[in-house]
Amino acid sequence: MGKGASHIDWAISMGIFIIYILSLLIFVQPGLEETSDRTILLTILENGFKSYTYHDLEKTPLFINTSSSDGNYNFQIIFNNNFPFTGNEEDFTLTDKDNSQVPFDLALNGNDDMRFDVTIEGNIKNLFWLLHMQEADYDNLPVSQDQRIILQESNDPFNYKFGTIETISGINKEKLDQLKQETDLRKRFNYPETNGFMINVIDSASFNYQESDIIYIFKTSDPDEENIFVKDIKDTILLGDGTKEEIVINFRVW
Repeated sequence: MGKGASHIDWAISMGIFIIYILSLLIFVQPGLEETSDRTILLTILENGFKSYTYHDLEKTPLFINTSSSDGNYNFQIIFNNNFPFTGNEEDFTLTDKDNSQVPFDLALNGNDDMRFDVTIEGNIKNLFWLLHMQEADYDNLPVSQDQRIILQESNDPFNYKFGTIETISGINKEKLDQLKQETDLRKRFNYPETNGFMINVIDSASFNYQESDIIYIFKTSDPDEENIFVKDIKDTILLGDGTKEEIVINFRVW
């Protein structure tokens, strides 16, 4: 009898334990409970912010070789429906070695061709950059209607070659502007509803910044001055032409 009773007691205890665990899973919803570990909150906030604001820029070198003389030239590359990159027409642009946009037009219409007007130095390898960024919608300079030189990879006196793609990541300024209109920052960053935060984006390359250097503020409420965890990181705002602006991001959680 004693042994059988102990089995029954064990089964009842296990059943109560399972019911308790299931109750926790049902009634304690993630994101609604206050999180006491502020280091976890800082990680959640930083990851959520970066996930929303980061974007990538793909830079591909375009080399044009010539045995001809210096001058301004109107070029065209015909890809015969085999454009070697992925993206929408408006998300590409071409810059010179000094990072200035040149007149450029890309048509992905089945034939696929790229037209551009550039200044070439004779008898050297000239460098240009084909830039691609999703949703960039570049305002490209119009190309001329003059007759064009068709570039080929093995042509003479002009030939071209694409180099290796370089991917650069940074913060999208347009995303920062959009965040100013966000009505539920906690939901946007997957942040617990019962905890608060503040994010300051600071126009500074140094951690020794002033309050006047703050260019963006995102917050759920005014902070609890007695129990704030703070983290500063250095980052960059990445512009569509590849230019980087150094910033500091100040995360505060409570």
